[in-house]
Amino acid sequence: MEGQTEERTKSPPPAKVSSPTTEALETAILKVYLNSGSCVIVKFAIDTFVKTVVQAVSSQIACGTRVFESLYGIRLAHTLSDDVYWIHGESIVLQVVKKYQALLSIDEWRYELRVRYLPSDLRELYEKDKITFHYFYEQVKNDYLKLKCNVDQELALQLCCIEIRRFFKDLSHIALDKKSNFEYLERDVGLHKFLPAAVITAHKPKALRKLMQSHMKKFVSLSEVDCMFKFLRLVHPVLLYDREIFKCALGGGWSVPIELVIGPDLGISYLTDRATQPTHMASFQQVQSIHTIQSEYESGCKAILQLKISGTSEMLSISCPTLAVAESMADLIDGYCRLVHKTQTSFWNKRNGRTGSLNSPNSDNADDNSGKKEIVFLGDSSDLIDDEGDYSTPVARDYELNRGDITLEEIIGEGQFGDVHKGTYKSKDSMSIPVAIKTCKVESEESVGEKFLEEAYIMQQFDHPHITRLIGICSESPIWIVMELAKHGEMRAYLQNNQSKLDLAILILYAYQLSTALSYLECRKFVHR
Repeated sequence: MEGQTEERTKSPPPAKVSSPTTEALETAILKVYLNSGSCVIVKFAIDTFVKTVVQAVSSQIACGTRVFESLYGIRLAHTLSDDVYWIHGESIVLQVVKKYQALLSIDEWRYELRVRYLPSDLRELYEKDKITFHYFYEQVKNDYLKLKCNVDQELALQLCCIEIRRFFKDLSHIALDKKSNFEYLERDVGLHKFLPAAVITAHKPKALRKLMQSHMKKFVSLSEVDCMFKFLRLVHPVLLYDREIFKCALGGGWSVPIELVIGPDLGISYLTDRATQPTHMASFQQVQSIHTIQSEYESGCKAILQLKISGTSEMLSISCPTLAVAESMADLIDGYCRLVHKTQTSFWNKRNGRTGSLNSPNSDNADDNSGKKEIVFLGDSSDLIDDEGDYSTPVARDYELNRGDITLEEIIGEGQFGDVHKGTYKSKDSMSIPVAIKTCKVESEESVGEKFLEEAYIMQQFDHPHITRLIGICSESPIWIVMELAKHGEMRAYLQNNQSKLDLAILILYAYQLSTALSYLECRKFVHR
């Protein structure tokens, strides 16, 4: 903003030697990505469970009841490979961060909120929890668009037209016949939201337009709900979203190579090289307990998943290539067991394993809401659950100020619409607060005043220690925007005027403060200009 510093700097803290890694862990900050590509930044206590983060972040997707809140999980994805790890809800968040940060740089990991567990009837999910159903649908659609394998052209075009129909609810059957409409779809919306990259690059725009026109007429009569269910049905053969498959082996010592298939309809099944249909081994209702252990055999060290199945005397043992795979399978089976038994109590007994797990011991009396008060949202579309008042979405309040409480002083700058004054604001508790007041010179047109106030509407969405804070507005003519005063003035001028006094440590501190502010804005889908 003209006339003052937009990103506030603070006096340098006392000298303290610490590595960035240590600082990151001490602040306990986690960025969780949603299917939309946006993220929610949360701050947590050192003993916060992953399930607490899942509950808190999933509540930020949209307002409404989550009947199927238990379907969500946190997936840790390595950004430079296809490696993914599912984090069990009973894990301690800080232990998870420490473990994976010790393996690779923290910037190479991406925490994602996903729907991992599914009810056997997706119609039931839609009817009882539309928010979770829509989130799952977007997840499937995004996974399909990211497929690296070749998708049949006919299927890709059908899925494309179904999604266009869902996206544009009032679309007519001849809408894409107009070249301008197609160009708008291609240029402003982006075909990448409807077609895999391989299909787009394989066709010229004109040929692709003709193909889409020929398919579009088949789906114009579908409702939004019909579009989603038809999309899910058609995409299923190329994206088996209702199951997860793991390469492993039956048995602990001498073992038979298989692919373990886990899903709501298949239960726990397996595939062999010659089989085309999975062979059923057990349902989730039959699972009494789950164990992950690491044992040594003559062939070396093996990770073993053991399941206690009702009606059998021996444990079902499955050899896994790594302990991470065994734990991912255990988390998946445990989630489905809790879903079908309608309980929050985990079936996974982790105390028998030789190798230490990230997860805390189970407790039948565990409070499912433990640690929830420790979550603080730092960014994105989150409501504030605040215990420190930093990095948050502001609590909704009335920003209209009494003009009589504001004293206008000297001009300190000039903005697009008028002068910027230094001044004081007398708050409700009779405190005098130094402020900057932006004024609007020309208000002859109503649109000018509205445009001037747009800045205040944007500013009220931010609450960050290094972004200038909105104090309030006087919306009657003359219009004023009252904001926090940056006492050192505009940042660039301050740096230029004091370059001989500022050492490297202070400049690094300023750079860090600015970068946290810009990161906060980015997570809220704003760009600083």
